[in-house]
Order: sequence, then C-alpha cells, then structure tokens
Amino acid sequence: MEGTHTQLFEDLERGNLDIAFMAAPLDTGSLATKRLWTEDVFVVLSENDALTKKSEIAWSDIRLKQFLVTEATPGRDIEAFVFRHLSSIGYSPRIQRDRVSSQTLMQLVAIGRGISIASQSVAETSFPGITYRKLEGCALPFSAVWSTENDNPPFRRLLSLTAGQAATA
Repeated sequence: MEGTHTQLFEDLERGNLDIAFMAAPLDTGSLATKRLWTEDVFVVLSENDALTKKSEIAWSDIRLKQFLVTEATPGRDIEAFVFRHLSSIGYSPRIQRDRVSSQTLMQLVAIGRGISIASQSVAETSFPGITYRKLEGCALPFSAVWSTENDNPPFRRLLSLTAGQAATA
C-alpha cells in the first residue's frame, strides 16, 4: 500500500502493516528502522528545458525554478526535501502542490509548468517529453520500518532476509 509516512506509521503501530519500505524517515517514534539501500536523486525536466544540456544539475541551477509536487505520496516528502536544501533566511523555494497523480505531474513537467525531483527508481521510468538529470551530490537513503512488537513469523523471516540483502548491497 502507498501512503504518507504518518499513515504508514499508524498502520504499522496498529498491526495493519508488517513492514514499510520508504525514503529514510526523520522520526519514527517507537518504530524500528534499518537502512537498506541508497538511490541517486534526479531533477525531472521538460525535454525543452535549457538545463538538459548539463549532465548533472546543482542546487544552485534550480534554486529559482518552480517545483511541482503532488498532494499524494511522495509529494510532501519531495516538498520537504526541496525546502531543506533550498530554504535560507529571506528565501523560500517556489513549490506548487497539485491534486494530481504522479503520471499527470510528469505531463505538467513535460509541458513546461515546472520541474520536480525523483529518486533513481522513478527516473528509470520513461515519460514522453521528460528528461532526468542527476542532482549533484544528492542521494536518498531507503529504509525498512516496522514495529518491534510484531511477532508474525513470516514477517520475521522477511526482516532477516532484508538484513542479509542489505549486508551484500
């Protein structure tokens, strides 16, 4: 299932969900976490954007751009990520939240309404009119999150398997 960190945390705490895989949450409260992998971060650009001429993009290149995010997951996470990297005293990045799917958001980027941010796994998906460029020096850690009170045997085997996979990655 997909959801915000808050929704997933609530489902984990209630026992409705055994484990969640997500971009590293900042605060998990009483839930346990294990970092599993890291992905590069990409800027999502219209293929007509002048920045497509660059092989890598720096935060300073996109500081004044209009960022587009969805109201749905992972929009709030992307918004927080951009805000953390670009906000400073007297400056706040221009972020527009739209009530659209991720696919529609990509179409808005394709027609030049703004840019967005995506993880490497998203950047491996092709969308017409979209170009991805690596964001210089940026990586996003992904983690497993679970309740330590979960004694479900299949879940424990899965957790053990993820620990072994993380060690080899």
